[in-house]
Amino acid sequence: MLDIQASEVMFAIDNTLLTLEHVTGVSSHINNADDLPKAFNEVAVRVPLVIQTLTVVKSHVQGEEREEKFCQDVKHSVDECNGRALRLKEIFSKVLQPNDTPRMERYRSAARGRDGQVEVLMKLMLENMLTIAKYLAILGLTTVQVNELEVAIQDISALPSSLPEEGIPYSFYNYGLGHQNVNTGTGDQNNNTGAGYQFNGNSFFLLEEAKYWEAYMLF
Repeated sequence: MLDIQASEVMFAIDNTLLTLEHVTGVSSHINNADDLPKAFNEVAVRVPLVIQTLTVVKSHVQGEEREEKFCQDVKHSVDECNGRALRLKEIFSKVLQPNDTPRMERYRSAARGRDGQVEVLMKLMLENMLTIAKYLAILGLTTVQVNELEVAIQDISALPSSLPEEGIPYSFYNYGLGHQNVNTGTGDQNNNTGAGYQFNGNSFFLLEEAKYWEAYMLF
């Protein structure tokens, strides 16, 4: 009989597997979607790897009693994976179902920014699986190929963005020894790259004092 912690892990795994099986069913129509980015097909063909990993994990959890920490660590990664699988299910369902609205328009709406892009979600799910696989490897329990997950992560990471306009904010890098002065706002920027002093001041008015000196100069 499973203890409470193991039962919770099993429940989380079963929910995630159910979601991924739904994604697999929906994505079976991906070959007919020539108006979608390459990432959709690449993500679809890697869903089985996530399912395979979860199935192996499930067999180890239900095989015998496990320590509480083992169950907590596994459940944390599975819960994260499940949340991302649900997002993936939502996106695939909205994008691939028959509709008069262009698929890319539906995808952009469903993704809701960079973190909702299908390749980003799959990369994070694979990383969740890699965390579990490495943990199982330490315990000498895994039959999952860690290398297979690592290669899949590299391949997904190399894909071009499925929504290029949803890029990350500007980043500025200086790989040399020189100075880098960056101002992305609308205000003034004063840079002193030498050894001397720099005094900065904007225009200002002292009305009362100005009146005094004006009166003084009349005499």
